[in-house]
Amino acid sequence: MTQVAKKGTAERKDAGAMQQEGREMRDPLIDLFGHVLEVDAAGLSDASSPETVKNWDSLRGMQLVAEIEERFVVELSTDEIMAMESIGAARSVLKDKGVAGL
Repeated sequence: MTQVAKKGTAERKDAGAMQQEGREMRDPLIDLFGHVLEVDAAGLSDASSPETVKNWDSLRGMQLVAEIEERFVVELSTDEIMAMESIGAARSVLKDKGVAGL
């Protein structure tokens, strides 16, 4: 395994690790969705979906997929993308792909 491949695997496995520096633990997936959707992450949950978040349209959906693939170092199939109908469903797909800390 090359250094780059090892680094990518390590980053993927640790990408979801929550940080503590004297502040509340953060959920990296919720934070990602908040950033891409341009909404306050505090108002999001695993139940959040395009039906419950005004900014979650088809263009933002594509942006979410690109950001998820980059941030968590994964490649999503069409079936996996279609299954991500909520933040909780996206979390499940990522866990099934071996992303830790979610």
